Amino acid sequence: MNRYMILLFCLLTISHSYGCSPSSPETEEDEQASLCSKNPMPQTVNLFRFLQETYGKKIISGTMAHVAWNTAEADWVFAQTGKYPALNGFDYIHLRYSPSGWIDYGDISPVENWWKAHGLVSGMWHWNVPQTKGSAEYAFYAPGKGQGSSETDFDISRGVQDGTDENLALRIDLVKVADYLLLLAQKGIPVIWRPLHEASGGWFWWGAKGPEAYKALWKMMFEVFEAKGVNNLIWVWTSEGHDLDWYPGDEYVDLIGMDIYREENAHASLIDRFKQAERIGGGRKMIALSECGGIPAPDLMFEKGDTWLWFMPWYDAYTRQDKWNGAAYWKTVMNDPRIITRDQMPNLKE
Repeated sequence: MNRYMILLFCLLTISHSYGCSPSSPETEEDEQASLCSKNPMPQTVNLFRFLQETYGKKIISGTMAHVAWNTAEADWVFAQTGKYPALNGFDYIHLRYSPSGWIDYGDISPVENWWKAHGLVSGMWHWNVPQTKGSAEYAFYAPGKGQGSSETDFDISRGVQDGTDENLALRIDLVKVADYLLLLAQKGIPVIWRPLHEASGGWFWWGAKGPEAYKALWKMMFEVFEAKGVNNLIWVWTSEGHDLDWYPGDEYVDLIGMDIYREENAHASLIDRFKQAERIGGGRKMIALSECGGIPAPDLMFEKGDTWLWFMPWYDAYTRQDKWNGAAYWKTVMNDPRIITRDQMPNLKE
C-alpha cells in the first residue's frame, strides 16, 4: 500500500469523541462505556450525549448558587433578562458544619425543582475538615492561604493512607456525600460533579501536598462512590493550565474545567487558557469554563475558538449587583442565539 492510500485509509477511519473512551460511541452501550462511571443511569447517559452534541456548536449558560443550596443567582438573572441559565451549580460546603441547621442537604427540593424545569445540575464541594486534629472548627484553606479565612493543617498525605485517623475521617465524609448524591439519583437527577477543584493552586488542603497525594484522593473518592452505587455523576476535573501531573487520568475524568477570573478585560476571549486545557486533555475531553468572573463575549468566543461547553460566573449578582457582568450585559449574553438558556433545554429525563 503506497503512502497516498495509507493517508486515505486513515482519513476515512479516524474518529473523534470526548469521554473516557478514545473511540466514538455508536450504540448506547458504547455511550455508557465512554463515561467514567461503570454503570451510569439512563439520565446520566442522556446528559452526556447532550453535552457531546452541544460542544463546539453552542455554549451552555450557567450560574452558581448563592453560598450553597439555592437558585438565588439564577433567579436574579431571570429577573434581569427574562431567561434562566441552563445550568445551576450547588455546593456541599456545609456538609460538616451548618449553623443552626441552616442547610439540610437531605432536602433536595431546590435541586429537584431545577431539574424538573429542565435545568442542568452541577455539584461541587468545598470540603471542610477540622482546623486541627480533634477540633470542632472547620476549614478548607491550606496553611497561609486563607487570606483572613480559617485554615486547616489537615494532612492529605496521611488522609490517603489506609488505617490512619485522617483516612477514616475522609471516608466518613465521602460516604456521607455519596448518600446525598444517591438521593438525587433516586429522583433520576444526573449531576455534573466537580470535586477537589483548583488543586494545583495550592490554596486548598487537597492540593497542599502535591499531585500524587491529590490523585490518590481523587481515585479514593471515585472508588468509594462506585462501591456505594453512585451512578448519576459526570466527573469534571479542574485544571489551572500547567498541571498535567495533577491530572487523575482519562479513566477517572469525563470533562475538564478551568476557573478563570480577570479584573481587566473581563469579557475578552480566553482562547489561550482554552488551548491549555485542551492540551492537558490531549484533545480527548470537552472543556468548560467551570468558574469565571466576567463572561467572555459570545462573538469573541466563537471568533477566537474558545467555545467552552458552559460558563458559570461565581455568585455575586444576587448580593452585589454583579460587579463583573451587570444586568445589561447578562441580557446581551442570554439573548445570543448561540447561548443555551433553560427554556431551550431538551427533556433529558427519558
